[in-house]
Amino acid sequence: MTPCPDLVADAPKSRPDVRYSPPGPPKSMPVLVQHEPGAPTMNITGGQVVLVLALALCLAGPLVWAFVKYWLFAL
Repeated sequence: MTPCPDLVADAPKSRPDVRYSPPGPPKSMPVLVQHEPGAPTMNITGGQVVLVLALALCLAGPLVWAFVKYWLFAL
């Protein structure tokens, strides 16, 4: 019994000359920024950053403990 020619599936053909190259990083273009003469600037030192982080940690501790205490002991 011979198969019907319309129902015979052809094997997928590979493209012989196509080579895969992984995409590289996007091309970056330089951007020229002009600072206006009266533009405000921010001078933040490392000590100020550490001070604000310590203050935030000290203020966040009691707040977190209040939520944990309410969650643990609210019956």
